[in-house]
Amino acid sequence: MQRHRDKADRIENIVFDLATRLHILRRDGLTDHLFTTTLACKEFSEFCQLVPSEQEIKTLFVVPYEE
Repeated sequence: MQRHRDKADRIENIVFDLATRLHILRRDGLTDHLFTTTLACKEFSEFCQLVPSEQEIKTLFVVPYEE
């Protein structure tokens, strides 16, 4: 357990960073979110689940049709 202590701190930092980004996520912030989650995914495979799929990204850019 002692040998993973530095990783626990790093994971906590990533989680807090992502939580802040998700709280204020807008279309213009999507690139930052993708960059952060991709870097986290490369470092810790568990974060790969947080990288949105292509379909999820497309959904964010759909403008509702108004008559």
